[in-house]
Amino acid sequence: MGLQQTDGSWSSIEASKILIASAVNISEKILGELSIKMKSLSLVLTIIMVAWFEKHHNNPEYQLLLRKAKGWITKSMKANELNQESIK
Repeated sequence: MGLQQTDGSWSSIEASKILIASAVNISEKILGELSIKMKSLSLVLTIIMVAWFEKHHNNPEYQLLLRKAKGWITKSMKANELNQESIK
């Protein structure tokens, strides 16, 4: 998973934003709006990718990747003073 960073997040560089947006069929405009709401594009991309992996590749070989990403999401949400309702 070349776009996942060592801390568990997904990179917010332009290339990964475009790849993720096309993989889940979401516009870059919506990604921008969500990143403002969530205070972090990396947080939005990571949440999207966790949901995508859980739906399409919820296999044992991806559990470390998912666990690491979920841990990073929890830390980032606390740091940005967000709660689970912010995701909806």
